[in-house]
Amino acid sequence: MEEIVSKLILAMGFVELEKRFQTDDEDDLSCDQYFCTADQRQYYLIEQKVRDDHDSTKKRGQIENFRKKLLYLKAKHGESLTGIMYFLDPALHKNEGYYKKALVDLKDESGLPIFLFYNGELFQHLQGHMQIWDLLFNSLQVWRKTVPEQITLNYDLDSTLAVSEIEGVPGALWYKLISAETLWVNGVLQALFPSGETLRLLADKFRAAGTQTIKAGRSKITYQQLAEMLQIRLNQFYRQK
Repeated sequence: MEEIVSKLILAMGFVELEKRFQTDDEDDLSCDQYFCTADQRQYYLIEQKVRDDHDSTKKRGQIENFRKKLLYLKAKHGESLTGIMYFLDPALHKNEGYYKKALVDLKDESGLPIFLFYNGELFQHLQGHMQIWDLLFNSLQVWRKTVPEQITLNYDLDSTLAVSEIEGVPGALWYKLISAETLWVNGVLQALFPSGETLRLLADKFRAAGTQTIKAGRSKITYQQLAEMLQIRLNQFYRQK
């Protein structure tokens, strides 16, 4: 999951930084996400977890761990640093009240902007890319029932099932994703579709839809044309079968 989020952040134009460091007290710390803007004017530290369902001891430990990293990096970046606690699963907000209060206290202590985000709120905050996130987590509710202890975003594990879950995504959104060069160049879509098999099946679905039209920016294209666009991406970024 960290890899998926990292690739999305890179695709949005941010620069990933070294995630491991040692404090003056010789604590060996590791960041889930640590990056900056291309001009190095703003830095972000993200404590990333899948679910907000931790017990009282673990949630206190997470805040203290986050605090150590935040204060260490503040010494390097000053007020250019933003701290974020981030949970991917939108369905679980068990400790939201606790984290909100703890982060307010940490904000007062550090003098830094600090946020608590769930699901796609992180990407809305960074650059307003909620649509991309909505697509990536289209299957979350279904998969939670079958893999309750782990969320996976490998859409090629069961290509037939994956297609049935994501084919309801509007064609206009698929057009945006297929057209987004940076998502391919930075490996975001390849991380979600490692073999490309689900995308090949999706291209077949588009071809079957034929001359039905979808919005493509200010104009319209057919699903057949969308299939051709996707096929070009498959030829560019996947080994041919």
